[in-house]
Amino acid sequence: MKSYVGSILDRGGRNAYEGWLFRRLWDFFDEARDDEFWDIANLSQLEALDPLDLLAHGTPFFWMNVRRFRSVAEAGSRTQAARDVVMTGFDSYFHLLPDGACFSVPRAERETLVLPRLGISIPGISQARLRRLDARTLEVEAAAQSLTIDLKQRSESHRARTWNVFEEGPETVIAIVDLAVTTPDTAATMASGEMHAFSTKLACALRLIDSIDSELARSIRNLIHWFVPLIMPSPSFYSSYSERDMIGVIHLSEAYSGLRLCEAIIHEFHHNELFVLEATQRLAVPDGETRYYSPWRPDPRPLSGLLHALHVFSGIARFFERAESSAQEDLDRGEVHHTRSELCQKLRIAISQTPKQSLTSLGEGFLQEIDDDLMRQERELGLRPDRVSDAVSAHARTWCHENPGCMEHLHWPGGVRELIDYKGAP
Repeated sequence: MKSYVGSILDRGGRNAYEGWLFRRLWDFFDEARDDEFWDIANLSQLEALDPLDLLAHGTPFFWMNVRRFRSVAEAGSRTQAARDVVMTGFDSYFHLLPDGACFSVPRAERETLVLPRLGISIPGISQARLRRLDARTLEVEAAAQSLTIDLKQRSESHRARTWNVFEEGPETVIAIVDLAVTTPDTAATMASGEMHAFSTKLACALRLIDSIDSELARSIRNLIHWFVPLIMPSPSFYSSYSERDMIGVIHLSEAYSGLRLCEAIIHEFHHNELFVLEATQRLAVPDGETRYYSPWRPDPRPLSGLLHALHVFSGIARFFERAESSAQEDLDRGEVHHTRSELCQKLRIAISQTPKQSLTSLGEGFLQEIDDDLMRQERELGLRPDRVSDAVSAHARTWCHENPGCMEHLHWPGGVRELIDYKGAP
């Protein structure tokens, strides 16, 4: 079953998002045409492409750099942003450009040529010209060298740190530490080792998702095309995250495997899904600096973070429900059942934190759909909303102790006083 958000995207929300992207791209074209940092020849070749192709084939890195170019005012940053737009634009639309098409890459502080979709990364390239010779051949002309690169047989010195998850694509693992395709905080934790094992685990996890929920698997493949492997402080440390400016990219620590990797992929997919909706529509009106309790986090969260958690974890609960009743032989159904039950308890608590008066009509429908599905699962699992496990209660007691200034917004079954007085807890 599709989520409320997924259903809205299918009924026109995705089209609205693409229109939003298109308007920003044309605003960028208008600004760049009068900007000294942009080569008009590069601009005209992009503008000549079919608008639908521009939307369909632009990578998340291209859209990120378009927004960066529009947001920076300093001359040095604007030069770098122009270079990054040129590189990721040529990379995104290479297969649509005519033979002989040439893009001029301006000089900037970072001098690595980065073309993620083409799988090219060449250090020491400053000002350069990129030319498509034919569908599989790229020419790079720089001051000190001229390279002709066969995209099917790239040498190791030209090969970017990218791997296909499946031979037929489109999912790709990318581990390029360059701000043209990542962010400063990601670059600090990006994996640098052999990524074949990580890619193999991803392929297995995506197949497992497909065997349990084929509709969900299709939705993931339609939206998520890039996976970024991260190094964590220890092999047992797990982390995943997504960024609003790079829809279609998810970041995962190398420690994930099996069903836990499936959960992380689904988690980040739902964040991306909601990012798409939030580009054009609101679930809630701004409510200032108010922060709320989230059963999944140690820190107080803004309302937007709480709504994201509700969307993400309700989706994971539905997946675990299907996993529990699936024919997969190698799943620990006892663990799946326990995890699902705890998720449902946390979802019930999170719903009670949500200020209904701050929701838009769209947000009301969003919350009602999650509540209705949760009640169905609670009946099946035999859960009572007023009964909370010791582990879930302990998390809330610790949160109260560490965030006393936010307790006025905390709602708890039986009352907050009962929670904080439990067995002498703070």
